[in-house]
Parts: sequence; structure tokens; C-alpha cells
Amino acid sequence: MWQPIIRRHPETGRDALYLNPMRCDAVEGLTRENGDALMDALYAHCDQKQFQYSHRWPAGDMLIWDNRAVLH
Repeated sequence: MWQPIIRRHPETGRDALYLNPMRCDAVEGLTRENGDALMDALYAHCDQKQFQYSHRWPAGDMLIWDNRAVLH
């Protein structure tokens, strides 16, 4: 099923990449080579340290995230 690569968050109005390397197979309208190159570049962008969060878990902590705008 085709899905958009960019989705707009319904509450914040901010755009977010909608990617999953295990489920994205192609980019509609691009050749396989160009689509793969685009997805590789987007994954490399998302994988930068500046976009990662790491948590040390003291007792009692709870984390909540918005699945509509997080890559996990």
C-alpha cells in the first residue's frame, strides 16, 4: 500500500518523515535506483545523533512519546 513519505501532524501542523526501513520498498514515481538513493539519504538524515534520545532509567521514570512523529 502506498503511503506518503511526509505526513503533517494533525495537532502541531509540523511535517514529519514517515519511514520504516523494514516496510518501505519503493518511492512512487521514481526509478528503483533513485527511490533507493532518496530513502538511503532520508534514513541517514534520521539516524543522526542530534535526533536521538537516550534515557537512563531511574526507578519511577515513565516516558511518553507521540507515535505520529517518532522513529523507533
